[in-house]
Amino acid sequence: MPKKVPIFKIIDKLSTEYNVSFIPNIDLGETEAGDQILGKCLPNNRMIYISSILLDGDIRLPFTTAHELGHLLLHRGLRLKGSIDPNIIEDLERDMDTGKKKLKTTRDFLEWQAKCFAANLLLPKKSFCKAFIDKQDKMRIRRNVGSIYMNDDSSILIFGEIRYHLASIFGVSESCVEYRLNNLNIIIDKRNKNTRRI
Repeated sequence: MPKKVPIFKIIDKLSTEYNVSFIPNIDLGETEAGDQILGKCLPNNRMIYISSILLDGDIRLPFTTAHELGHLLLHRGLRLKGSIDPNIIEDLERDMDTGKKKLKTTRDFLEWQAKCFAANLLLPKKSFCKAFIDKQDKMRIRRNVGSIYMNDDSSILIFGEIRYHLASIFGVSESCVEYRLNNLNIIIDKRNKNTRRI
């Protein structure tokens, strides 16, 4: 049975062996758009800050922590004007043809990298795909095993059940699961592009 990745044991090990400072319960304020900032990383100082609004048990806490860890590991040594944008809520343009978000700046690319890192760390491909196929098997899904074929309302309900199940197994939010499913190209969306909304 797949298990949650022990993100806080990883942080403890990094703190002990590599002098990484993990500072939870900090008021990080808001973005210009008024969204709460959930995490912040100063890679060159080896410091990760986590917002006080993310208490133990908050489903966003593991992803936010892994996201900031991604900044720490991937973005040390970068010289940017100003600090890395601490907000993990993306504000990106959407491509009119595909509906996918487009990266606009280097900062957007850094946020995308940290998000990918977090999803890959918390939802390892092998165990994630196994849990996904096991759930399909329990639901007696025999067609398109290993993918989710979105074409009608019933497929959306099936997708919701699978997404909820995977989120509970891995201890992450459903949006994190959806991101990883998209990242692995598991979702095949055949609905009208004007009605796409998962």
